[in-house]
Amino acid sequence: MHDLINYMIEAQGIYIRLVEKADALRVYMWELDPETQLVTQTKNKVSLEMIYSMIEQQTDVRNSGQLRMMICLHSNKEAIGIVDLYDVDFANSKGTIGVLVYEKKLRRMGFAKKAILELQEYAQVVLSLRKIDCLIQESNKASISLFESLGYTRIIENPLKPDQLIYQVSI
Repeated sequence: MHDLINYMIEAQGIYIRLVEKADALRVYMWELDPETQLVTQTKNKVSLEMIYSMIEQQTDVRNSGQLRMMICLHSNKEAIGIVDLYDVDFANSKGTIGVLVYEKKLRRMGFAKKAILELQEYAQVVLSLRKIDCLIQESNKASISLFESLGYTRIIENPLKPDQLIYQVSI
């Protein structure tokens, strides 16, 4: 099995790596951003302690059910966003993915797409997952277009959140 702590996935122009303790404050600030909260519909406020706890737990995705990775530019190693695999269900070989390119000037440049593809490959090859879901706000046309371009199909409206759509892809 791959050592997650040292695992770094590379794609053209970006690479994704595990979130580290040094990233905690940046991730915390991204989570608190009102625009981010609109997209994620996060109702519960996160704390810095929660972020640190998540970082510690993610080294064992089989027990924590989640994996959070930073999206970084090759050119300057700057973190520009995050890609998550969460609600991992090994019994049913599936998980849920989410992505955020926080830096607005770097959106719509293909970085989110590359990060998703790299994490999907990791999920398939290393974690043996076969299906990936994503939850998208009905009003988030950019995300709908992104995930549809990656072969995700709309399977249902989220019964718990009527304005949220559930998309899925087999990998």
